[in-house]
Amino acid sequence: MEEVVAARGYSFEIILSNSFFKPTFSNGILRSPRILFELDAKYGVFGDSLAGLLLSPLEYIDPSISDLVDSYRSSVVAEEAIGIKSMLGLLSTIISVKPELYIISRMVKLSELYGAIYSNILERRGLEALSYARKLIGLGKPRRLYSRFYKIVRSSLAHKMELSDLIREYRLLDAPRGLVRSVSLSESLDNIRIAELYTGDSIECTRLSILYSVYKCVGSRGTVIVKDYRVSSTKWIPAFLASAPTVRYRVDYRERALAELIYTKLIGRIIRTPEIIALHLGRASTIAVKEHIHGSPLVEESNPKYWSIAGRALAKIHLANYSLGDANPSNFIVDDSIALVDLEQARRASIREKAWDIVTVIAYSHLLGLKSGLLESMLKTYSDTLGEDTRILAREFKKIKYWIPYTIMPYMLPVALSILRRVGLLE
Repeated sequence: MEEVVAARGYSFEIILSNSFFKPTFSNGILRSPRILFELDAKYGVFGDSLAGLLLSPLEYIDPSISDLVDSYRSSVVAEEAIGIKSMLGLLSTIISVKPELYIISRMVKLSELYGAIYSNILERRGLEALSYARKLIGLGKPRRLYSRFYKIVRSSLAHKMELSDLIREYRLLDAPRGLVRSVSLSESLDNIRIAELYTGDSIECTRLSILYSVYKCVGSRGTVIVKDYRVSSTKWIPAFLASAPTVRYRVDYRERALAELIYTKLIGRIIRTPEIIALHLGRASTIAVKEHIHGSPLVEESNPKYWSIAGRALAKIHLANYSLGDANPSNFIVDDSIALVDLEQARRASIREKAWDIVTVIAYSHLLGLKSGLLESMLKTYSDTLGEDTRILAREFKKIKYWIPYTIMPYMLPVALSILRRVGLLE
């Protein structure tokens, strides 16, 4: 039986034979029939259980398998990249991925087989050991090394810690500065466990809404809001249908997370918005950790002063050509001033989106049974602040399509139109 050392790494060898037998891996030596090894490297016939060693850097490669090594590594990068980009959805338009992540992602899947091998080389050389991933996609050598990288990697592979521990610590995923402090990837997401990372021990979480998963979590180090976008997706289906003739509500959880990242920053120049501290990405969900803004929802406030402040803020948002999409008065938080939360439906606005914001403000107020005087305070200040655009908006409200939500409460439509006339928003 002719055997050839096909490849050698820092603590292993791959020995291939032209004979046929059951592959074995013992004492750092993989023995395999050449045909089976090639089938695994080219087509994943054995789930990378043989070819997975090629993810580790090699000190020696037999010329007969050099092309096989390159093609296998390239296919791993391509497959993992497609999977991760698919998981990110539209978030991939702003989140950059370091190529090393694709290799680590596959390594974690193979950690039961080769965790010790991977840990050994990463302990020796850190992230530089995976620099071939950059070369495969044309990015050249990594610009810097991660000096403490191996500590987390070794622990992760040995004890099957979540991939998020690697990515959070070493920023293998990143977003433009100012949108979010950190981005991490995880195979499984749990609201409470995520909250503990930011609030410490003795954590107590309270769900803020039965319609979607938003928790206020208090711990020894402070308070955060934890929001699961996937759980709240069904909330937007009725809104999507009701708004179809006017605006398109976002239902996909990744689209809504992306919008909240972007518009929290943009609209935060006009009115206070909560900082988004972290974004945790999973195969089936996206969870944001947000700053907790103290105060109570505007709908619980009986002082017309705060309703006027909210109206002025909404007008300034519209004058900057943004809209909220979901202009629920409950999303305005009153403390010493006014803050605005929940911007997952915010967008760039034409007159149509601005009109829809006002319709939703009125509709929510009616559904919540709020006093019309408070609503008028808000809309009067809005109208006065809007200036010349008021006349354009007043003509827009004549279109029937904006009043479809009132099919569920037609008796309130005359009241809504009367309020608009009194504040100068309907001709």
